[in-house]
Amino acid sequence: QIVFHKDNCKAEIQKLIAEINGTAPPNTEADHKSTPSQRSEEVVPIIPPTDSQERVFLFSGFSLTQGQELCAEIEKLGGSFHMGRDFHAGATHLIVNGSSICRSEKYLAALACGMWVLQPNYVTDSTASGNFLDEAEYELMKIAPDSPDSMISSRCRMTIQANDGRPAFHEWKVILWISKAKGRFNSYKRILEAGGAIVVYSQPPFHDLSDVDLAIVDKPSALEAPDVFKSLEDANISCVIPEFLVDYLVRYFGTEEPVDYSQYITRLD
Repeated sequence: QIVFHKDNCKAEIQKLIAEINGTAPPNTEADHKSTPSQRSEEVVPIIPPTDSQERVFLFSGFSLTQGQELCAEIEKLGGSFHMGRDFHAGATHLIVNGSSICRSEKYLAALACGMWVLQPNYVTDSTASGNFLDEAEYELMKIAPDSPDSMISSRCRMTIQANDGRPAFHEWKVILWISKAKGRFNSYKRILEAGGAIVVYSQPPFHDLSDVDLAIVDKPSALEAPDVFKSLEDANISCVIPEFLVDYLVRYFGTEEPVDYSQYITRLD
């Protein structure tokens, strides 16, 4: 049973904020029309490949030499790849080096869209056989079945598969109002979009809040424009810190564990 989805998340956070602030429940009626020029284009969710689709690989935790060796083997098998630190929206597989996972942009985006997250011997064994093998035998949980971390990618992938391919943030309409230093904004935006979310605003002014599900706001941004932040609260928009996305994927998505939303509410004090 899939427990956590957009409507549950939104309703629970709004309920908590209402209790904290003593505000009335949100009005579900839209009072004004959207402003398309202020909104990002919709993102097509990423669907892992069937046997007839091309496999496109990303890598995490490898040296340049190790990555180049794996890429050469993938090319021989008819697959393709993308190097670099950023997540690539067309990717279908993430190869990680070992069972100890860095919660990087590529890893979190892979969780959000239900990609295969595999051991490197998937590539070497496929090369030896002359064809791409069954991915299920090379998921991280096969390395350390007793480790909770090794189960995360399989849980997210199977949850999305059971949910008819709808990714973790399917159709969420999100304000992403955070610092853009060191590529932080772009990284979170790629993670959200990999999970099917639509980033409708990235900075004030926020002209139309009628269909916004969630605002991801860090404290520095809110402190720079406290009146704007208050307008989000007054509109009953749930405001959470960026870390909520990480924990939602790693800890809660596809589980029955109740979310402690109180630790994620953006606060100015």
